[in-house]
Amino acid sequence: MKQVCILLLCLLFAYNAKSQDLIIQKDGDEIKSKVLEVNLEIIKYKKFDNLNGPTFEISKSDVFIIKYENGTKDVFNVVEKNKKNIQSSDLTFTENHRSFSIAYGISASLAGRTTYGSSYTASYTHLVLPFLLSFDRAISKRTSLAIRPAFIYTEVNYSYQQQNSFGGYNTIYYNEGESLLALQARIDYHWISSNRLDPYFGIGGGVGVFSNGGLGNGGVIPLFCGGFGLRIYGKEKNAFLIELGYDSYSFLKAGYVFGRQK
Repeated sequence: MKQVCILLLCLLFAYNAKSQDLIIQKDGDEIKSKVLEVNLEIIKYKKFDNLNGPTFEISKSDVFIIKYENGTKDVFNVVEKNKKNIQSSDLTFTENHRSFSIAYGISASLAGRTTYGSSYTASYTHLVLPFLLSFDRAISKRTSLAIRPAFIYTEVNYSYQQQNSFGGYNTIYYNEGESLLALQARIDYHWISSNRLDPYFGIGGGVGVFSNGGLGNGGVIPLFCGGFGLRIYGKEKNAFLIELGYDSYSFLKAGYVFGRQK
């Protein structure tokens, strides 16, 4: 009789253990419970030793696994990992993007231009200070408008032939400095975006004004631009800027992006 009682107690204990849900937290703690509800953020349950008592809640982010009485399981570490991945893919460029950039042109497209004056045989330009500012603002999920003022100081080297008293010709060289104030507007298309990289390409145009009225055009010249670039973001909202393309500032620019908003 004693053995039968022990057997009945064992069966009762096994039944009770099987009929309870087990919530295992990420810190290793276990909660014997009756799970009532699992939603997007929380898990509602009653303690197994007090099923008529209050309903408790626990954040799903704190739970590793639920083992149900019927033998099934819900594993939440994978869900949270996927959720984290979705959050980390927050794009660097969105329809709310705004930023300010400053860049230095490595090599100006003004270099190598020829003179408009018939008395000159050659001229070429050395770029000294090609500073570029860029105010960028998104106009859609993929495109942005960039307003780009620039200041460039150049030293123009001229040469021409002058006849001497012996009937020959001497080559006369001289140089002069001039400044260019420029303003361009450009539309950029951001074809791929991640949480760190923002590649783009664009096209635009504007005007430039030379300080000494050079180029035989009253000092005002049209400017056209096109090319592609890459912004490389770190953990902060600022980024390094690399841009390759043709415009009247430079073929290659390197700079820094400040105050990105998205």
